[in-house]
Amino acid sequence: MKLLEGYVENRTKEIALAAIFAALFFVTRQIKIDIFPTVSIRICAIFAYVPVMFLSWQYTWIVPIIAAFTSPEPVGSTIGLSAAIQVSYFSSRLLKKYRTISVILSSFTANLTALFIRASMGLFPFHVALPLYLFKATTLSLTAIVLVPPIWRILEYSDVFNFIQEVK
Repeated sequence: MKLLEGYVENRTKEIALAAIFAALFFVTRQIKIDIFPTVSIRICAIFAYVPVMFLSWQYTWIVPIIAAFTSPEPVGSTIGLSAAIQVSYFSSRLLKKYRTISVILSSFTANLTALFIRASMGLFPFHVALPLYLFKATTLSLTAIVLVPPIWRILEYSDVFNFIQEVK
């Protein structure tokens, strides 16, 4: 398999999955727990990191574009999410059957990137927000460990893609 290709065999399924996961991202983005200004715990990131693990590379830019238009602080959100999605995409292909680690890496990438950007913009001191961003990343990582495997199983049983054949 080439690096920029996805695991979904049918182009129509790929477009439908990209639209479904983008809609899930947008809807769940409205649900949040604020822990600090510009620091909110949201599960929507899972719906950004998971689909790029099996879709083609061109679909990795859909969610950052949505975030750019829906975020109260679009610079940190868009750049952090873009970096995390690329980490999720490429690390999932490198880690093969240990793909869940990709979601954890993505969570920390997004949060630390957003922290550096927002702190450099002067929104808050780095040392004050670091524990909050690490807490946010850890919470999302734990949520991902619970939610991601069932999402994969549902999609594999629906014959959308098959990671098992690819790992062999």
